[in-house]
Amino acid sequence: MNKKNKIILLTLLFSFVVILFSNTTTKSRAAEGDAPSVFYLMVFICRSIIGMLALPILYIKFFLKRPVGDFGFRMPENIKDALLFIGITVFAALPVLILFSANSSFWNLYSYNGLSFYNVIFQMVILTAVYFVAEEFMFRGFLLFSLREAYGYWGILLANIIFTLFHLAKPMPEVALAFFSGLAFSYLAIRSKSYLVAAGAHYAIALILNLIINFYWLAGF
Repeated sequence: MNKKNKIILLTLLFSFVVILFSNTTTKSRAAEGDAPSVFYLMVFICRSIIGMLALPILYIKFFLKRPVGDFGFRMPENIKDALLFIGITVFAALPVLILFSANSSFWNLYSYNGLSFYNVIFQMVILTAVYFVAEEFMFRGFLLFSLREAYGYWGILLANIIFTLFHLAKPMPEVALAFFSGLAFSYLAIRSKSYLVAAGAHYAIALILNLIINFYWLAGF
């Protein structure tokens, strides 16, 4: 095995370990149908920041000895184009989001039933944004740029397969969507050379789905 493949293998092993560390499932929202407590979510967010953002950055800096900008940890080259492509991606996803919002499995997973208005805003808007900044660096920064550099288009495909596997605990329609949306997010990150564009698109899509579920379907309109 040559040096490049050894580094990629170590990178994949490292990624799987930190993803498992980050993706704790100590409480199943789908099973209980209630939103998790703020304390649970704060613990989950902290694990995600450490596992999917901080540790990969340390791995890049001290093991790979490379600048984090090589892995998409930078501002997009053209902010206007980045915002345009985020808007196009979100608009294209709208029909699927409306369809998903009518599915009871998504109600159970993404409803904020029983929480106060301010609690819902804090979790839906702020914590979700922080989470996607971390998650997207792992998948559309660290993994995507590593595997694409090593294996080209096959690397992009492998990164999205891993991203899809990450969603196996979610409703099956979301698992299927994860692969195709992952390809779209990958395109955004590669084109802009910044994972933040993919994070923005992912966050916007998740926010819209949560808004539809919590303020439309659950309200009985």
